[in-house]
Amino acid sequence: MKPKTEIGQKSAKPEKKIKPARRAPIFNRNDFLSATEAADQLGVSDRELRRLCATGQLPASRTPGGHYRLRRGDLELLSQQSKPSPMAPSRLDARREDLQSLGFDLQERKLKRDLRRFDEEEAEIDRKRVATASAEESRHAAALEEARQQRLERERQRDAEEERQQWMDGWIQYGFRCSPPNLPAELRRQIPSAIEAALSTLSPERSGAVVEGMVVSAVESVVAPWKRQQEVERLVSQVREALPFEVRTFGDFTSPTAWENHAMRQARQAIATLPPEATLAELTEAAHSAGRQVAEEYRAEQNRERERMREEQARKDSAMAKSLLISTGVQSVRGYLWRLFEQKDIDLEDVGRTHELEAAVRTELDQKLTGTETTAAVQEIVRDLVDDEVLL
Repeated sequence: MKPKTEIGQKSAKPEKKIKPARRAPIFNRNDFLSATEAADQLGVSDRELRRLCATGQLPASRTPGGHYRLRRGDLELLSQQSKPSPMAPSRLDARREDLQSLGFDLQERKLKRDLRRFDEEEAEIDRKRVATASAEESRHAAALEEARQQRLERERQRDAEEERQQWMDGWIQYGFRCSPPNLPAELRRQIPSAIEAALSTLSPERSGAVVEGMVVSAVESVVAPWKRQQEVERLVSQVREALPFEVRTFGDFTSPTAWENHAMRQARQAIATLPPEATLAELTEAAHSAGRQVAEEYRAEQNRERERMREEQARKDSAMAKSLLISTGVQSVRGYLWRLFEQKDIDLEDVGRTHELEAAVRTELDQKLTGTETTAAVQEIVRDLVDDEVLL
């Protein structure tokens, strides 16, 4: 009986060559084994099994993903045709024992190394715990000391702030006493903030004379614009005195006239053009100059109004004179026609055109006359018009 050869070895009798593996498009999952399952069943490594499949020594198919699949029936038939030699299991067992022994040694070394590392880690943790506790204790003590120092500093600052506030309140009261009694309430409310800003860089230990000077300056900075405005209003009110008597009002309960409002408005604009440092004399001169200018404007306006009224009256007189001259000229038409008839220069038919000629004369005189002509001149014009109509 011929001995069977191992997988991958050729027997004395040539076997039928197995075709290379090809893809199987459709297969039953239960009829096939994966490469790992087939290698376990044949007792070879996965790498060896893939080599046998790639060289065509084992019939196999590939999945769409490229993995090998072997039929159970092909493996069973191959196992029956080629079994390993009796010596193969012994060598395989010896190799397996060697590997197991080597694995045990490696595991033992690894365990010892892990134990040593664990001891070192425990020691490091204990060292860090002690250091952390010491540091925490130091931080706690430092925090307590810092909190005590902060409390003392807050108490000192509170005492200093109370002392400074009392000092500031005293000077604010002094500032109120220095301000005018009739100062508006909204300006009085600005005095404390002005004094606080002026004294913000000074300490209560500073000389009283220095502080007093700065308080007076602060109050003056609030009051000065109001005083200037009061003076401006006084000057503006005085401007009305420069106007003629007929456009001025008297008494506090009478509304100013349009010319008074115009004069005061011009005075304010004139004062506004002056620099802030302008003196009272300069303010007065600017206001009075504006008042005199408005008075001149009023006189010029009155002259223009009188001239306009004269022209209007002249136009009315001229229109009335023109109307009288036209009436006179129209009335003379009838008499002139009868005179021409008596002189036999015209016939009775021409006399019958009196109304027609009167209308023509009225139209012609209305266009030619200005109202300054004499009656004789108008009658001459009428005779010329009638002659042109009846004698030609």
